[in-house]
Amino acid sequence: LGADDRLYFSGVDPASGAPGVFALQGDAVTTVFRGAPLVDPSGIALFADGRVLVADTCLFDGAVDPSALDGEAGVVLIDRGAARVFASGFATGFPAGIALTVDESTLIISGQGPDRSDTVYLVNVVHPEQAPAPVTAAFSAYQDSSAGLKRAHGENTFIWASLSANGGTVFKIRN
Repeated sequence: LGADDRLYFSGVDPASGAPGVFALQGDAVTTVFRGAPLVDPSGIALFADGRVLVADTCLFDGAVDPSALDGEAGVVLIDRGAARVFASGFATGFPAGIALTVDESTLIISGQGPDRSDTVYLVNVVHPEQAPAPVTAAFSAYQDSSAGLKRAHGENTFIWASLSANGGTVFKIRN
């Protein structure tokens, strides 16, 4: 939910078949952004100033030159109708979850390590070109099961899901 009271979501435009980010206000849906570089948009995080970050699980599928990416997934920044790859260098599960810290200095991503182990990545928002910092723990014993990630309202407490850990587990992450 954005500061503008619109509910943001990702998906596929039913009319064009193009991937995109959309907003719902009342019963009206508007397109925030549609098309490349998005391929398989998933989790969304919103900056207070209205910019939108959206995780994309498949940027390597042809929406951008793969040589420009370090990894198969990425986060796309949508700012005033334009979109560009904001961060890459990781893989994600599905659905990919992302969340910003309260001060908007760090982006947290539910991801997968190079060996497909469950991993959480931290991206420096001021310097997103730097390699994401991986966070691993007991949950990293599981593979291909990293899922959604959300931040509690107004505080740096996050929940992150592993679909395989003990038959499905939600972890609490505190910053």
